[in-house]
Formats: sequence, C-alpha cells, structure tokens
Amino acid sequence: MPRSAPPSEALMGLEDHRVQQGRALALVWAGMVLGVSLLATPAKFLAPSLSLPAALDVGRHTFLAFGRVEVVLAALVGLRPRAQVWHRLLAVAPGLIVLAQALWLRSRLDARTRQVVEGKAPPSSSDLHLAYVASEAAKLAALLTLGLTAMQKDEERTMMPDPRQHRSDQEG
Repeated sequence: MPRSAPPSEALMGLEDHRVQQGRALALVWAGMVLGVSLLATPAKFLAPSLSLPAALDVGRHTFLAFGRVEVVLAALVGLRPRAQVWHRLLAVAPGLIVLAQALWLRSRLDARTRQVVEGKAPPSSSDLHLAYVASEAAKLAALLTLGLTAMQKDEERTMMPDPRQHRSDQEG
C-alpha cells in the first residue's frame, strides 16, 4: 500500500503545479504578443485595399481589446508563486509594462489615431510608436525569460534523482 506524501511534500507539489501554470501562461501570453503585435498589426498595413485611417482604427480597437486580455493575464502570471526574488520581479514586469502602455502610451497613440481617422493631420512625428514597440519587446523578453527559465528548472528537477527513491533502493 503506497504511503501518502508528508504535508510539506504535498505543498511543494502544489507549488510546482502553480509554477508550471505560470510558465504556461507566460508562454501563451508571449505567443499572443507575437501574433498580435509583431504579425497581425504590421500585416494590416500591407493590405492595399485597407486605407491608412481604417487600418489605424482597426489597430486601435485591436490593442484596446488585447489590453483587456493582458490585464487578466498579468494578474494570473503575477500572482503565481516564485521561489526566487528575481522570478517574482520578472513575473510582475509584464503587468507593469501593460499598465504603462494603457495609462500612458496607448492614450497618446489613440489621440493621434483619432486625428488621422477624422481626416486631420496629426501633430509632427513622434517617438510614441517606437516607445510602444520597445515596450512590447521588453514585455516579450520578460515573458519568454519567465517561461523558459521555469521550464529549465523543471528539466533540472526531473534530471535529479529522487532522494526518497534512492533511500528505498538501499533499504531493500
């Protein structure tokens, strides 16, 4: 009859499961950032049948909807337990970037987009798009690092022999 794991081992198993969920969420979120920000957004500007005002308006609505999804993902990824301080900081970083994008960057980009959609010339060129691209790159780097380092830790753990197994082999 198999014996049940001591409570401390059971809690470690639960924590491992939560870390794995956080890793999976970080990697899914990274894939979504790649798909929305680096694939779909630039592609719509290549469509000859889509005017610039229409493409900008679609982009504005896309990023508004995606921003809402990212708030939920940021909460889920940021609330997952992390053993090391730098993992916790890395888990919170994408949420802080989403917050900065929502409160500062997107509102300014939206104002410029509305001007173009309304047929008005926006104020002179700005570095807002460059700042947004840089923030997306930083968010993507944090998510990939978070997901892949957790995956590396999982691999290291599976490569290490289970000390309980080793003890029972010696006893028998």
